[in-house]
Amino acid sequence: MNDNKPVCEHNPSIDCPCPKNCPRHGKCCACVAHHREHGKLPACLRKSAFPYLDNAPVSATVCDREGIVLYQNATSLSREGDVRGKNLYGCHSPKTQAMIREMMEAGLSNHYQTVRQGKKRCIHQIPWYETPGGPVSGLIEMVYDLPEVVPVLNRD
Repeated sequence: MNDNKPVCEHNPSIDCPCPKNCPRHGKCCACVAHHREHGKLPACLRKSAFPYLDNAPVSATVCDREGIVLYQNATSLSREGDVRGKNLYGCHSPKTQAMIREMMEAGLSNHYQTVRQGKKRCIHQIPWYETPGGPVSGLIEMVYDLPEVVPVLNRD
């Protein structure tokens, strides 16, 4: 390992933000497991992996395959509170938990609209993959407010 640029053992392009004296420095899997056991997020997950979404006017939330929330942008944090490092299954009904598990297993997307506090919102839940064609790595949820009238543009 290069002392000038500590990296993750599984992805050499990622700098390891852990202190050099940490016994899990550069060992991502061990670090994430350790922090999960203690109900916390490791430093690499506390910093933004998606800086272009941080202040976007949509709610963006990303979870891993086990349902652990890895990322929330500012809008998601303000709407949902800080749930990073927590398991999203804990805040969903058994019916919704089954739906999420099916999405993870089959790589399915889910799209719907809601009305909450008089505002129409569109929800997109899509799988994400670490490697193209690989297994589902987790889900991304994007939620945004809709205007009263949404035009439909026929591009055929």
